[in-house]
Amino acid sequence: MSRTDDPRNAGAAIRADYRAWFAEAEAHVRARSGDVLIEAAPGSVTEFLNSALPFAAGGYPVELVVLAVREADSLQATALRYARSLQIGGIGRFTTRSGHGTCFRALTDVVAAAEQHPQISSITVIRRGGQALMRHEAGTAARASWALAAERSRPYTEQEAAVFLRQHQALRRALPRHRDELDEMAALARPLMPARVQRARIGRPHPAVWPLPLLYRAYGSVSSFSRAA
Repeated sequence: MSRTDDPRNAGAAIRADYRAWFAEAEAHVRARSGDVLIEAAPGSVTEFLNSALPFAAGGYPVELVVLAVREADSLQATALRYARSLQIGGIGRFTTRSGHGTCFRALTDVVAAAEQHPQISSITVIRRGGQALMRHEAGTAARASWALAAERSRPYTEQEAAVFLRQHQALRRALPRHRDELDEMAALARPLMPARVQRARIGRPHPAVWPLPLLYRAYGSVSSFSRAA
């Protein structure tokens, strides 16, 4: 099955093969003592540790950087990436709500486990834009889980709310087949929105035309959209 056949489930379909290939690549780098930076969305603590601990055993310091993002923002970002890919004639992958939920929930467990694991040297929690929220060092008080949860539940600022709503309306225009799902994302964001926009603007089906900005540069770097996470 290709992403063209089923863009919603392509990630799950190739995950086992992808992990097998990636494990070989990791072993190749370790054998040559290469520097390593891995971007990942593990589906479980076991998956994370299976990747991280062989590096620790090989003498590498394992430093975990965690991107803390609200669930609604993270879901919207998957839709943004899919829409942008379609916009330039590419083949997009649009993760399902359940698939996203698996990795979103797993991150909570991964951070909790990493805080207590002696072979994880440090955990740095950051928000979108790269601002560091806190850094946990092995053997110190476990606060990374708290920082992750706090950022995920942080109320939107007026500016953040405006960006989310603008992107929501653009996506409803760009992905009409997925409007119900997009509205569910907006509903998830609603409790954290400023009071004056909670009901009045989220989920409105107009304006009739709302162009979706085109992304030509690297992932997330477009003025009309906030960085996808």
